[in-house]
Amino acid sequence: MKLLKTWLVLVSFFLMGSAVADVPEPQRLLQEIANRMVLILKDNKEQLAKDPNYASQIVRENLLPLIDTDGIGKRLLKRSQWAQLSEEQQVRFNNAFIEHLIQTYAQGLAHYDDHQFVFEQTRFSRTGKTAWVYSELVAKDYEKFDIIYTLKTSDEYQGWKVIDIAVNGIKILQNYREQLKTVDLTEGFDALLAKIEAEQTNLNRSTTGK
Repeated sequence: MKLLKTWLVLVSFFLMGSAVADVPEPQRLLQEIANRMVLILKDNKEQLAKDPNYASQIVRENLLPLIDTDGIGKRLLKRSQWAQLSEEQQVRFNNAFIEHLIQTYAQGLAHYDDHQFVFEQTRFSRTGKTAWVYSELVAKDYEKFDIIYTLKTSDEYQGWKVIDIAVNGIKILQNYREQLKTVDLTEGFDALLAKIEAEQTNLNRSTTGK
């Protein structure tokens, strides 16, 4: 049940159905994607239920462009760890973790059930290059989750990109980063990928019951 709630909170990242007018740019961006996603889900419930690959397709086409995929590895690993990897290994790590995120979000899609999303405010850093979008997820049983989306704008890419999501005070990517600190790269880069793949296997087993 706890894992299911985590999926629902994660999927709330892109399923927000509020008005998009007269709001700061980062919030408007999230809301526009949310509205498009809601329409897709409502129009394709049967296909989503019987075809698990369809959920992954939805994530790849609609949500992945909003995430800073090029910088995800640098944010997940310590600077010293990242520097130890070759360019090829850095690409492998990025791709492996991105796939892990895609499958996590895709599984969350199957459990979405008309949750309500309320936006409270958007704050910016002094430079204006970082934004925190504050929102609240209200489930059907009225359980509430406080969600903060951290977005950044950079010279390295156009527009705003999501770099982290905090749920009830716990930052999702930062939490992964803390887990990955326990991996000793001196034992081999394969150990790092194995950890990610093991987490994905456990996630699949929890979902399918196998």
